[in-house]
Amino acid sequence: MSKQQFNIAVGTALALLVRTFLSVAVTVAYTQVFWRSMRNSKQQPALAELDWAASGLDSVFQLFNVKRGWRRPSLVLLGLVFW
Repeated sequence: MSKQQFNIAVGTALALLVRTFLSVAVTVAYTQVFWRSMRNSKQQPALAELDWAASGLDSVFQLFNVKRGWRRPSLVLLGLVFW
């Protein structure tokens, strides 16, 4: 293994590690914002809204639901950062 190959392998490993830590941090922040926004709602959220917000990290297409995303822009932003 040459020195250049070793440097590329180390750089790739560090990039993977940083990406993993960013994903974990965004997931934790998304969960906290999700529960805070549900708790501070003026009216009790419908089951469909809870389902939409909970699946924001599972499917990127859920984030483009304009009707629900308009009310919770912070969740949409965090979901887009995650994806």
